[in-house]
Amino acid sequence: MPTAAELGLTADKAATLADLEEVALKANPAVRKAVNGVNMAFLAIKIKKADFLPMITASAGHSRTTRNTNKHNYDYDTVGTYNAGINLDLMIFDFGKTNAAVKQSLEEYKEAVQNLRSVENGVIFAVRTAYFALLRAVELDKVAKETVEQYKEHLDHVQIKNDVGSGTPFDLTKAKVDYNNAVLKANSTANNVSIGWTNLVSAIGLAESTSFSISTAKLREYELNLEKLMETARLSEPGLAALLTTENAAVLNVEKAIKDLYPSLNLNLGAVLSGHDPTLPMLWNATGAASLSGTLFTGGKKENAIKLAVLQLKNARASTVAYQQELYKKLSTATLNAELAQKQLQVAQLTESQAQEYFDIVNEQYNVGKASSLERTDAQVALSDAKAKTVSAIYDYQDAMALIANLIGDFPAAEHEDILKPEFD
Repeated sequence: MPTAAELGLTADKAATLADLEEVALKANPAVRKAVNGVNMAFLAIKIKKADFLPMITASAGHSRTTRNTNKHNYDYDTVGTYNAGINLDLMIFDFGKTNAAVKQSLEEYKEAVQNLRSVENGVIFAVRTAYFALLRAVELDKVAKETVEQYKEHLDHVQIKNDVGSGTPFDLTKAKVDYNNAVLKANSTANNVSIGWTNLVSAIGLAESTSFSISTAKLREYELNLEKLMETARLSEPGLAALLTTENAAVLNVEKAIKDLYPSLNLNLGAVLSGHDPTLPMLWNATGAASLSGTLFTGGKKENAIKLAVLQLKNARASTVAYQQELYKKLSTATLNAELAQKQLQVAQLTESQAQEYFDIVNEQYNVGKASSLERTDAQVALSDAKAKTVSAIYDYQDAMALIANLIGDFPAAEHEDILKPEFD
């Protein structure tokens, strides 16, 4: 597994969200496993196509036998025989059974490709979610540290007033309690930042303690039109595309099961050389045969195989419909959450502005003795909460955009050089 440094993630250069996504598509083991699945599906096609080609076998051997002529005579004679042969077996016509099997394998290959895209989509979504969770934690940590500084400044001010005899013991005690509570909260937010880094590294697919820097980014904003988003999802969401290929494979499986009822026409050619001496000339014989073979009775095995294939097709179609229904429900929820996050952000920004103005007024009043310590603390708490809600609303909206992108299949395409690709002719 490559290291973060080998993938270009260092502290010298701030990685963008696009950089992190690109690295994840290279390093995440789930993606590598899905790539292997595509290559296995490719090899399955090659195996099925091999049935169109002749099967050639060759053999060579030597045998010796005893030839006793008198049971009372312990002397015996042995005779050696050499032989070599070659045989060719070719399927001439099987009423489309092999062709149906190849077509089914092609659909399974397409399904594996869509499964790979689905895995990539999930990895990108995980990276984006972890990325915005980290940014959220960083911003909330900044708010907590600013609050600590403000409480420290207030504590110093109260301590001076108390030292000169113009303050009260209650104000000093309360200032110390507020400061210590702010420090405790800052420690918690700092831990959340560390957890955020761990989750991001894990989402990328790395298993190491690493240090690199990231830049702040925003996702593309989508028009919050449910019907248009669903139309896009029907065209590009890889999970749905995989189910559609599964459905096509099930159709071909029914076709194959029906064609298994038909006989097969085979051609067999062979040649054998044999003699008592390995050098030529040897005796030779050639064989040639054409055969038409079919099973007359299997106890209902092939008929039941057809019924089973039909039921599998019905299940595949039902799964496709159910997936679309679930996708529509998730998109509906995501668009509503995105609209809510937009409104919450507007309210949060306005509330923060008002809380800042109110805190400035109360703090000034406290400094001149017109406001109590409790009023100042309340104003400080209101300001800190307002800033935190603004941060949360910003990243709630980004999370909603990330989910919409995941549900409609809008993610960066990856080129895997080691993927084997068949010719779909």
